[in-house]
Amino acid sequence: FCVNRYTNRANLRLIWFMNLIKSTSTFSFFTLVSRILGYLRDVLIAIYLGSGPIADAFFVAFRIPNTFRRLFSEGAFNAAFVPSYTSELLSSKQKAQKFANSITEKDLIEHLTVYASDKFEGRDTGEPGQKKAVEYIRNYYKSIAVQPGDPDKDYFQPMTLDIKSRRGVNSAKKVDTENVIAIIKGSEKPEEYVVISAHLDHVGVDNGEIYNGADDDGSGTVAMLEIAQAFKKAAKRGKGPKRSIVFLHVTGEEKGLLGSKYYTDTDPIYPLENTVVNLNIDMIGRIDPTRKAKNRDYIYLIGSDHDSKDLHNLSEQTNKETLNM
Repeated sequence: FCVNRYTNRANLRLIWFMNLIKSTSTFSFFTLVSRILGYLRDVLIAIYLGSGPIADAFFVAFRIPNTFRRLFSEGAFNAAFVPSYTSELLSSKQKAQKFANSITEKDLIEHLTVYASDKFEGRDTGEPGQKKAVEYIRNYYKSIAVQPGDPDKDYFQPMTLDIKSRRGVNSAKKVDTENVIAIIKGSEKPEEYVVISAHLDHVGVDNGEIYNGADDDGSGTVAMLEIAQAFKKAAKRGKGPKRSIVFLHVTGEEKGLLGSKYYTDTDPIYPLENTVVNLNIDMIGRIDPTRKAKNRDYIYLIGSDHDSKDLHNLSEQTNKETLNM
């Protein structure tokens, strides 16, 4: 199932994704402060410099993109504060990059080689192979001391689903299955949640052939495991996320998004009104054959600007400041 083909490019994409999640957990506060201080700057210029050419020069200077505005962080900080602020910002990004670099090609290959192996029998919802898959995910979270995210503290959100035959037969059967959920609590806003999700299932066995699902969605599943490990390492060093991060592995996606629907419509363990964003990872190892060879580092981000421009703008900013794909 071509594990090597998937993991090289997926590793680069995960570093970008880590930075996006980190930014998502903090962006609203800094955006608000920046806007307020920028407003105060304009007021002070108007009060002390009036409307003459000197004041005009200041207003123009502070609006030159990517120079004065960024140097002075919206023009609001004085010269004494800028060097220390810039140094702290760079240090924070360097530390974030350090933890992101713990996501390695080697670890991704090791996870995916197991998770998409014949032993897991294509992870069909409710089947023995899917049960092995959820145990693998749970055991890994236990091994890195990431806490269970469910009320029973066993990492599982159990459910019984009515699943129709994929061959179009007008019949359904009840299947017992489960989502897997883990959490890293936020340091400043623990009651606000960034949900990272991927579906844990695939289509199983058909006519004796195992459909391993290395890309769909083994790639997203093992990516989440590595992301969780990186955030856990950061949290141990006192650099964890400010909002809580929920790692939600959903079942029954191939049957009609059933695990996701159960979480949102029947049992949202964490209040939807307190959920800031859901970042879903699916098939990040797929290669677009239309891409030119010189432009092979890319990611398709779908839906970031459907409900709010904030996520789209944040994604663009994160990319520009990190990998610039």
